[in-house]
Parts: sequence; structure tokens; C-alpha cells
Amino acid sequence: MATTDTLPVQRLFAGLAICYTSPDAETGIVLDELLTVAEEINDDFRSTAKKLMDSFSSIALEDLRVDHARLFVGPFSLLAHPFGSVYLEEGNLLMGESTVAVQELYREAGLDMSGDFRNPPDHIMAELEFYAYLLNRERDAQDKNDSDSTRRFNAIRRRFFADHLGQWGEEFASKVISNATTPFYTELGKLTKMTLEKESNLEG
Repeated sequence: MATTDTLPVQRLFAGLAICYTSPDAETGIVLDELLTVAEEINDDFRSTAKKLMDSFSSIALEDLRVDHARLFVGPFSLLAHPFGSVYLEEGNLLMGESTVAVQELYREAGLDMSGDFRNPPDHIMAELEFYAYLLNRERDAQDKNDSDSTRRFNAIRRRFFADHLGQWGEEFASKVISNATTPFYTELGKLTKMTLEKESNLEG
């Protein structure tokens, strides 16, 4: 992947991260961007992104927010836990060793959690956004012919995907697909799963 144009995939991961926030009127702008990016990848991505955008336009925001809360927020049991530790830790613990490990990777890459972000470091939004960040840093280093930085960010990205996002993201996406009550979140789960499967095939 280091020798290919990673910009479309970077934009795809960044857009997906935003889609896991509670939906609002600005979500449509993100979906337009996702569709543009998906068209650059292949027809399957384009078709799923188009269904995602169309479903957003046809469902009331309040219904989307209710489904978002059911899946990811609560107050009752979550139908698609958005935290990596739930999938990676014995006993489905929150804030376990894997959470600490992922935060250490953020710091290794020169980042720390924003004070405005009120979720654990292994929330799906944070991990998708971090992967997009790593792709950006790796590509930027390549453009500058900085081989040391290219290797560094490539190594962090591969380790992060192998040990964290790639380990639990597809199972999470499957739970979104099977538990969503709106077509929007069904299609979001599908697009997320397709994206992670594509990266998994490239990393493997």
C-alpha cells in the first residue's frame, strides 16, 4: 500500500469516523464526500455509499438519532459496542489493557486524546480517524522523500491495524448491520465492513 495513492482510502476512513457521531444536518455534507471518494475506489463502494446517502435523505433526523443511541450510546445495553476493548478483552471489559495499548500508539505517532473527546481512546470514531491520520502522515513523508518517517508511520499503521482496528472492527460492523433499525445504519455498517476488509486484504 505504501506505493499506491492512499488519499481516497484516507478520506474514506476519515468520513466513516464522522458518521459514527450523532447525526445532524451536517452529516449530509460528509456523505457527499464519502460518495465522491467511493466512486474513486470501485463500483461496490460507490453503490453502498449511494445507498447510505439516499437513506439519510429519506429518514427523519430524530429517527436516526434514536437508532444511533440504541446501537452505540444506551442508556440500556448497547447493541453494537463501539469500544475495542469489549471485543479484545476477556470478559468484554471496558478500559482494559488494549485501551492503554492503543493510547500508547497514539502517543507514539505524536497524538493525544482531545479534551473534547469524551469516549475511551478505543472508540470506533477515534480508531478510524487515527488510521486516516497515519495514512496521511505516511503519504506526506513519501512526498517529501523522508524514508525514515515513511517507514515509521507505515510500521505504526500496520501494527495498529493488526493489533487493534483490524482485530475488532469487522465484528463491530457486523453488529451494526444486524441490529440497525434504519437503512442508514445498515448501510453504514456495510461500508465500514467493506473498508476494513479491503485494508485487511492489503495488509495480509
